Amino acid sequence: MGKVLSQEELDALMASARAIDRDTRSRTGEGASDAARYDFGRPDRTSKDQIRVVELLLERFAGNLATSLSAYLRATFEAKLVSVEQFTYAEALRSLPDPTAIYALSLAPFDGRGALEIGSHVALTIIDRLLGGRGRCAPVTRALTEIEQNVMDAVARLVLERLSESVRPVHDVQFKVQGREPQAARQLLEDAKRLADAGVFAIVLECLPTELADQITASIPVPTIGIGAGSGCDGQILVYQDMLGLYGDRKPRFVKVFADAGAVMREGFCAYAEAVRKGEFPEPEHAFYTEESGE
Repeated sequence: MGKVLSQEELDALMASARAIDRDTRSRTGEGASDAARYDFGRPDRTSKDQIRVVELLLERFAGNLATSLSAYLRATFEAKLVSVEQFTYAEALRSLPDPTAIYALSLAPFDGRGALEIGSHVALTIIDRLLGGRGRCAPVTRALTEIEQNVMDAVARLVLERLSESVRPVHDVQFKVQGREPQAARQLLEDAKRLADAGVFAIVLECLPTELADQITASIPVPTIGIGAGSGCDGQILVYQDMLGLYGDRKPRFVKVFADAGAVMREGFCAYAEAVRKGEFPEPEHAFYTEESGE
């Protein structure tokens, strides 16, 4: 079982958290109930005191998780904190094994996103135990099947519940699963990073899940331009025929019609066709004549 914090360590944790909170407010001018934004795409190094607070929180989380999963699996489960390290989001993505199980997380009340990774070997061992096995699984490299992923969804929710409880002494954050991140999504993240490394000045993200677009935006140093990729991109673009309603009722989900120019244009086209059929257009003033005609 993971280490259980003593009362002295809890007191030290709270004192450090309050000191960090005062320091953050003095530097940013934010109110007591606010939290400073942290840019994982271009991170600043955290202080040793802040790292220690994170370590204490995660040690508490490891102990809580070991207790909960032992009861859930009806078997002894051990969890311990190995280290706390700081990377950019892109570096963290590149360090992940392939295949693996990744979840995109919401962090209410904050509007940022997080990620939870559970290695395939760990996941398959847990699944073996939950489905009646002894909880032993040889190392494998395959991805989880859909059924196995559904089993792990419940485990991921339990993990996040314990994590929310563990960080509550510092801030009440509700970690919730927003979606899975399959291999195709990871490939898009890697492709975006390679394009940025190659020197592109911007990347257009079209018809992507909002969580994935947010992660790509956070992981690369160049601007992202979204079309059907949510509001988290650095910029937005729409095809003018869509935004002006030129196609009538046929429009993609991500389009908002800002002016019904299509109705005006259709009215003009119909009037033109009707005038031609009736011989009312073109009239003499709309034609060219030779000089001899005198017109």
